[in-house]
Amino acid sequence: MHPRARSVKIRVDPHGSVVVTVPPRFDARRLRAILLSNREWILARQEAARARRDAETGRLPGGLPEAIALTALGRCVPVRWQPDGSSSTARLREEGGRLIVSGDLRSAERCRRLLRGWVLRQAREHLPRWLACVAEETGLSYARCSVNAARSRWGSCSRDGRINLSARLLFLPERLVRHVMIHELCHTLVPDHSASFWALVARFDADFRAARAALRQAAALVPLWMEKGQDSPPFVDGSGGL
Repeated sequence: MHPRARSVKIRVDPHGSVVVTVPPRFDARRLRAILLSNREWILARQEAARARRDAETGRLPGGLPEAIALTALGRCVPVRWQPDGSSSTARLREEGGRLIVSGDLRSAERCRRLLRGWVLRQAREHLPRWLACVAEETGLSYARCSVNAARSRWGSCSRDGRINLSARLLFLPERLVRHVMIHELCHTLVPDHSASFWALVARFDADFRAARAALRQAAALVPLWMEKGQDSPPFVDGSGGL
């Protein structure tokens, strides 16, 4: 509170802290709504402050990784960061078994977006083939497979047999990825989560209960840079999907 303030003022200091000045006799109950309405502006200013601090200290911006561990594929890909002040954007390329991100690296979100795009391409290359192998092994069929960046489910199956898989599966152990695929393949025959559905899952995955329990905690295995703004909700179970 400031005695001469006539309105609410919000600023973000160089450390990224939010400073709010309010006039005398301000109703503090209104503050939450005001902050929420200015959330995007605040986050943008905090990101800019963080980028300035990282540039000054030479650190990677925004918690960016030095390597990407694709646990499901048994791969760990080093990431090399090459800032270039003469470039106005960031670029990503693969070279010698590693990723090289070069150019303007001051925007952590831009860099994260490049990494997310690369992970999505890896998922679209590997997950459909993997699902086809599991389908052949179990004798279960499906209409088609697509891979997206879904955050709320590991996978889903439509009533006409189309299976969707999340690229984030690449950060899970192979055992859990296989369980998700079996789960969705079983939905091509039984669309609900009835007793008959779980009996079918058990035919191909006898230890499915342990896998389901592990999946409830598996969101912690997905690195924060995979989430837009790094404030996304955790994965949740949903009807017809995991």
